[in-house]
Amino acid sequence: MADAAGFFAARRQSVGVDVSAVAHVILRSDDGDQETWTVVIDSGRVRADRGETSPPSFTLTMHRLDFDDLIEGAATLKACLIDGRVEIEGDLSHATRLAPQQQPPPA
Repeated sequence: MADAAGFFAARRQSVGVDVSAVAHVILRSDDGDQETWTVVIDSGRVRADRGETSPPSFTLTMHRLDFDDLIEGAATLKACLIDGRVEIEGDLSHATRLAPQQQPPPA
């Protein structure tokens, strides 16, 4: 299983998009537990914190294994949205502007 904290820490640099948004990423597991991250993107810079620390522009909800597939490059956000593995609530314009920036973590 991939490390969410490591994934978000690797994205503290610029994502290359001039957008400001706050996203909640909710990761669910089979046993009913969930882990929430607040990802703040401000003029292309990224910061992520555990929990709900700011009101979101949009929320992404997915199973933990689907998140692992996304960060390992085995799936794309677009494909996961199309087949229903990821749900988005809120401002879709921010989410769709950021989706093309999905990249695997640095090796």
